[in-house]
Amino acid sequence: MLPKNLYTGILESFDRIGLRVTDIMPNIIAATEVAIDYDHKDLGTVLVDIGKNQSSYVIYEDGYPL
Repeated sequence: MLPKNLYTGILESFDRIGLRVTDIMPNIIAATEVAIDYDHKDLGTVLVDIGKNQSSYVIYEDGYPL
């Protein structure tokens, strides 16, 4: 979870250059949008992102992350 002042700073930075932010999402959720189709999310699946220093995962059930 982003600290509120960091989140606000990100939004203000984009606003200053004339861009409107419509959504901010964690990397793992963004990865599922590319890697997993809706049918698999609906059936239930897990995506594991294994990185050098950090790993993360998301579990989908009935089409939604838990």
